[in-house]
Amino acid sequence: MRRGPHLFRLVLRLFPAPFRDRFGDDMEAAYRQARADAAGLGRRDLLQFWAGVAFDALLRAPGEHMRMTVHDLRYAARALRHAPTYTLVAIATLALGIGANTAIFSIVHAVALQPLPSRDPSRLVRIWEKNDSLRIPQFSASIPNYLSWRERARSFDSIGGWRQNSATLTTGGDPQRLTRLEATASVFPLLGIQPLAGRPFTAGEDRPGAARVALLAESVWRTRFGARADVVGSSVALDGVPHTVIGLVRDREMVVRFDVIVPLAADAARESRSNHVFTAIGRLRDGVTLRQAQQEMDAISVQLGRDYPADDQGWGVTMATFYDWIVPAQVRNSLYVLLACVGLVLLIACTNLANLMLARTAVNRREQAVRLALGASRARVVRETLTESVLVAVAGGGAGVLLAAWTIPVFRAQLTAVLPRADGIALSTPVLLFAGAVSVLTGVLFGALPAYFNSRRAIVDALKDGGRTGAAQHGRARHALVVAELALATIVLAAAALLLESFVRLQKVDLGFQPARLTTAMLGLPPARYPDHAAGWGFYSRTLQALAASPGVEAAALSSGAPLGGGNTSLGMRAVGASALGTQELQADWRMVSADYFRTMGIPLLRGRPFDDGDREGGQTAIILSQDMARRFWPNDDPIGRSITSGNGKLTMTVVGVAGDVRNLNQAIDPRPTLYISTSQFLFPVMTFVVRTQGDQPIAGVIRKTVDAVDPQLAVFNVRTFDTLLETNVAQPRVTAWLFGMFAVLALALAAIGVYGVLACLVAQRTREIGVRLALGAPPSTVRRLVVAHSLRLSVTGIAIGAAAALAVGPALQSQLFAITPRDPLTLAGVCAGLLGLALMASYVPSRRATRVDPLAALRAE
Repeated sequence: MRRGPHLFRLVLRLFPAPFRDRFGDDMEAAYRQARADAAGLGRRDLLQFWAGVAFDALLRAPGEHMRMTVHDLRYAARALRHAPTYTLVAIATLALGIGANTAIFSIVHAVALQPLPSRDPSRLVRIWEKNDSLRIPQFSASIPNYLSWRERARSFDSIGGWRQNSATLTTGGDPQRLTRLEATASVFPLLGIQPLAGRPFTAGEDRPGAARVALLAESVWRTRFGARADVVGSSVALDGVPHTVIGLVRDREMVVRFDVIVPLAADAARESRSNHVFTAIGRLRDGVTLRQAQQEMDAISVQLGRDYPADDQGWGVTMATFYDWIVPAQVRNSLYVLLACVGLVLLIACTNLANLMLARTAVNRREQAVRLALGASRARVVRETLTESVLVAVAGGGAGVLLAAWTIPVFRAQLTAVLPRADGIALSTPVLLFAGAVSVLTGVLFGALPAYFNSRRAIVDALKDGGRTGAAQHGRARHALVVAELALATIVLAAAALLLESFVRLQKVDLGFQPARLTTAMLGLPPARYPDHAAGWGFYSRTLQALAASPGVEAAALSSGAPLGGGNTSLGMRAVGASALGTQELQADWRMVSADYFRTMGIPLLRGRPFDDGDREGGQTAIILSQDMARRFWPNDDPIGRSITSGNGKLTMTVVGVAGDVRNLNQAIDPRPTLYISTSQFLFPVMTFVVRTQGDQPIAGVIRKTVDAVDPQLAVFNVRTFDTLLETNVAQPRVTAWLFGMFAVLALALAAIGVYGVLACLVAQRTREIGVRLALGAPPSTVRRLVVAHSLRLSVTGIAIGAAAALAVGPALQSQLFAITPRDPLTLAGVCAGLLGLALMASYVPSRRATRVDPLAALRAE
């Protein structure tokens, strides 16, 4: 039994030092008392006795820890209550930082981290066609190729998909244009979709000649039909053709927007392999990897190229996971960069609060020294300091969550049209857990340095009057924090400045046409009532004449797709005869336009003639080329009168004019080779009216009335001004620049506050020195230069470190920038100069205060 105390001390050493310091003596006394009580017990009773002692100790230990925690919380709350200014400033600062992080994380979680709603999405893949020779990395599939894949591929459980177009609904009210998906029956089990009511398509309903059925979106059911229960089973007219409604589907069930879903009657004999309009998806078999499936699809593509050389030669297949399709890497990267940026802002806030806590501990250093001298352990001092900082952080986190709850709906409204899955942005449970974790971590971060200094303070020096060791140590630490703060601010400001400059350059880009006073409106003709080109062109020509004669209209035209309006059509083209490209095929965008299109859009006609009445259906196909396309084929020759043919040789066209280049897809994408065909010869299922007004008056009502006067059963949709189109196309870079700019302003304000706080503390600490200098005759300007020079040293060091870091991380922004490099020297120099000027401005007030020190008062105070 003599070895008992020695073994007890060895076991006690296994516990952490703070635990030993707090409970060691009590535990050893309890152990000695237990040994005395156990004297004379037999072996069996002794084992039972010590088991009971151990169990009792385990039950009492948590209670002891809880009492300590409650005591520390009370002490921290009392200390904070006695420093209300510091408490309010700290909570407000953290509310901004944690609230911003919570709001941005809610976006990241909803868009990039939340699982896809589909069943087992890890095995879902998106399948595209591609053509390396035409530089087409991804393209929609053709329906015949999809049918060939479904027949030959063995890597998939099933393959399906849809074709997106539109249809006019005439049942239940005025004509309404709906977004229609023609989907295969396999889509529903592929995505794991169960209708809200009714049933999905059966296998036989997506075959040619099957009964016409439809599934309505829940939103259409509620808004158009008043959520009536009898809609399922009723008949609705789409483009004048009756369809039986067999079910309702939630809007978010599909990965694309839709209003109505009808079966796709896929028939290879009626579809062209060169018509790439089908969105193909597949589910990999168990045990099959994406790479193995890609190898099989590559082999099938080679076979199809041999079987159908006119259409499939040179075309291949590329695939990606469903997640990578829904949330592209560029979107994810931009969100992660934004989250990193707002995280840097929170770090800046942490450095400010660490500075404030160091100032508080410097003021209270004698109190802490007395507590240490009276026997308080350093672990206890550290725990109390960290408890105070975590308590402040939790309060700031709570306020930040309230701030995020207010801003998240604003973000959701702004981003729904910009980011995929943005309609799911919400203050969800994972977001709240993130906010809680960030709050606790923030409290530990900004409280760690003050806790360290509190615990290692020299007691004797702190108790001396005029002792300066602690102040000097605090000064060095606060200077280091300001340097870090300025470095972080430089990184955030550099990123914001690059994005802002990129956005400004994007808005100034030449579009190739004049967007002012332009309005677009889309319309589709039902094939049942307009079965051929003659009937369709008759309607459009009458409508164009009526529109052009309407009050306030300067010009009106027709196009198969307006620039920046979304969607695109392209086709491989070859020159007939000699050209710079020889027999090489050129992928070109194409548009069907009316004769007055170029005048209406403000696109210059550089050579040749516009379309005229002589360009008729069945005659020689006349085309107008863009300047870039004409230059690629005949850089040194006149293209007028030359001929080109489609890649499969089925259509030969004669060049009658050359027009200016236009950015059709996006402001950030350079003009592509484009050809224009007359609408008097060809029409697209859905066409776009383009109307230029004489003033800024709204024209949507005039367009609708004009169409109603010609055919009241047609629905005009997507009526938008070009100003709206331009805003939509730059929505994502605008929102990104706005968010980065907002956080940059916050970082700038925090950095200025940090510099000011350190310099004010410096002046307070050097009051005696400044008083001596002034008493010895130093002019006030010398004292001001002393303070400003100190600020300049700190600022230059921090900004230089931040500039180097900005250059290092700059390439992460490359995908977000337009017409500017991520290491643009002028932008970075401007940011550094601006931050340096702000730091000097922040030093002005402390420097002025230093010159007003009364030398006698300063000397008496010491």
